[in-house]
Amino acid sequence: MIYKEFLGHKVSQLGFGAMRLPQIGTEWGSPLNKEEAIALIRKAYESGVNYFDTAYVYGGGQSEVILGEALSIYPRDSYYVATKFPGLHPPQGGWTMEKVKETFEEQLRKLNMEYVDFYLLHGIMEMDWHLYSDPNVPLADYFHELKKTGKIRHFGFSSHSKPDLLEKIIEWKDYFEFCQIQLNYLDWTMQDAKQQYEILEKAGLPVIVMEPVRGGRLANPDEKCTEILKNAHPDWSPASWALRFAGALDNVKVVLSGMSNMEQLDDNLGTFAEGELLSESDRELLLNQIVPLMADMVPCTGCRYCMAECPMNLKIPNLISLYNEMNFSPRTFYLNGLKEEDMPSNCIACGACTTVCPQSIDIPDVLQKLDVKIKEVKK
Repeated sequence: MIYKEFLGHKVSQLGFGAMRLPQIGTEWGSPLNKEEAIALIRKAYESGVNYFDTAYVYGGGQSEVILGEALSIYPRDSYYVATKFPGLHPPQGGWTMEKVKETFEEQLRKLNMEYVDFYLLHGIMEMDWHLYSDPNVPLADYFHELKKTGKIRHFGFSSHSKPDLLEKIIEWKDYFEFCQIQLNYLDWTMQDAKQQYEILEKAGLPVIVMEPVRGGRLANPDEKCTEILKNAHPDWSPASWALRFAGALDNVKVVLSGMSNMEQLDDNLGTFAEGELLSESDRELLLNQIVPLMADMVPCTGCRYCMAECPMNLKIPNLISLYNEMNFSPRTFYLNGLKEEDMPSNCIACGACTTVCPQSIDIPDVLQKLDVKIKEVKK
């Protein structure tokens, strides 16, 4: 197992993500299969995994309970647990500090632990930023103070936000110690993961990676992509390629994988055995051959020349990024973050943006197509 130094701890680079624990039944939201989940968690631990990630809302609220029970037979100082505050799921009547404290204490009871190693504000994005930054309910200040009691060892946040908001969050409070972001080779350019990674690296914040296989999509590429990957490394699964891409980044400390069965666990353990994760030529193969095959992408470089010319003040690179995303997967977190004034329907097709675009993109046409996609999803 490959280990990395993370805030003074030696953590396994493969992290166990407890969001996709085995279920009873095939429907999303079915009850968790406790026996299978515990067996999976314990095999991971006994194979060298020592970082386990869960959240208040995972598994219908049962993920924390099962994780705590599974790990209870091992010395508490031999593993690390990360869980998250569900700010984006406010209780009836909204958050109050009393409810915040009750929720955190409930999490400790469910985990059956006296402290949490890594505690995060969960999934900050444009649509719920107001909940986390509400000065009347100072969530971040409270959890930062909890560190003094020993109930939290390290405090950070997870984010599905765009780069602009990510920078705002970092500037908002100076006591975040790490950040968890969605990062994989497809989103490296398609959803600004590269820019987000560089922002965090510049800020000195270590990175935890979620969705390295993009919810399983990168584990099952089409026949052409699979053929290219197999020719390069016959012994690597498609999922292994995705995990290796994330793990090879210097500032990535843990790559989370939501494992649901023993086969996935065994494959991931093989990926993070000692040795080089990914060569530069392997990396170029993913970015220059596989990504273009997977998504019909508009070649926007994010230079923002277009924005200076737009009379409607549209954030055009963000909208093109959303268009690329929706070409691959119609539903996306980022759609929820769009305000009415940001919508592509506001484009008046004046063409001023196209005249300055170094890539000669027909931007009004792209925005018109995006508008159609958004309306179809909203139906």
